[in-house]
Amino acid sequence: MIPIDIIRDIFKYKSQGYSNRTTAKLLGLSATAVDRYVLRQKDSGLSLNELIEL
Repeated sequence: MIPIDIIRDIFKYKSQGYSNRTTAKLLGLSATAVDRYVLRQKDSGLSLNELIEL
């Protein structure tokens, strides 16, 4: 499981326009892991900024 602070960092990078692959490299994650969290964000109906604030 990925720590919540790293998940927030995924959403911060995405809100700044970084690609999933670049976000993964910056955080030392697999691109698949980032893809999963981005997909979950989209399915949740919440904006990136709303999720960062949680």
